[in-house]
Amino acid sequence: MSNTYYSPDAPDPKPRTEKRRRATSRRRDELRAEQKKRREVFMDMPAWPIDTNAKLTMETVRQADALFGRLEPRLKQYKLDEKRRYWRALTHAANRARWHGGCLYYPRNRRHPEFSNIRLQVIEAAVATGFFVPYTSKRGAPKMSRIIPTPELIEQMDPWTFEPDETHLVIVRDKATHEVIDYPTHHALTRRLARVNRINGQHKITCQIKDAWGGVVTRQLRPVHYALYHDHGWRHGRIYTGKFGHQQLSKLERSTIKFDDEPCVELDYSALHIRMIYHQAGRECRG
Repeated sequence: MSNTYYSPDAPDPKPRTEKRRRATSRRRDELRAEQKKRREVFMDMPAWPIDTNAKLTMETVRQADALFGRLEPRLKQYKLDEKRRYWRALTHAANRARWHGGCLYYPRNRRHPEFSNIRLQVIEAAVATGFFVPYTSKRGAPKMSRIIPTPELIEQMDPWTFEPDETHLVIVRDKATHEVIDYPTHHALTRRLARVNRINGQHKITCQIKDAWGGVVTRQLRPVHYALYHDHGWRHGRIYTGKFGHQQLSKLERSTIKFDDEPCVELDYSALHIRMIYHQAGRECRG
């Protein structure tokens, strides 16, 4: 049996053990946080494809071309025109994903029909530049790899700069088949909705939402009010605000809506139309 001797001037080994324990605990917490983030990205976050055939606006093309110079030193210097075109499509998809609080998915499997070494090279260069944060799927996993656009690529954007809303203002569908029957462009409701949309378009409407990093960002809203009916009798109709409106926001997010930086209030009346009928008849609506 060997004896262990400690110098009276040597530091106590317990603080060193405590330091290691804290470091191990910190690494464990970081690993758990990373695993939780991966689950959120792959399971909860809306994912968008990178559509190379998407119709790009001039604003998107200018934005992509201005940033391509930061990618170019990280790219192999061949087929640069093809890489530039893919970067434009990637920027367009990133704008959509960022506005909707989502991410992009892309294939890394060489046997996938949409796989391309050129496309993968552009994505990896964009990640290295700091435009995206990657979440690579494991080999054999059913879901593709994800990339999340960072504020370095996109801060605050007007959704009409990358995807103008071209919704018809009045749509009539068949009640049974849900197929579109008509787009009545000369109806009085069409003119009223056009006026509402024109007035809203003259003001900047924003709200506050949480981004993928847990922070709060400002999102610009572009509500385009349109009416959807299910027969020509003009019954069973409802008004919606389009894909860039406020109807998809949560109650908390709607409470942050501002018009030209001025806060607003949301009025919600119970059984409004029934009460209006009672009021027109001069009777009291009880209950």
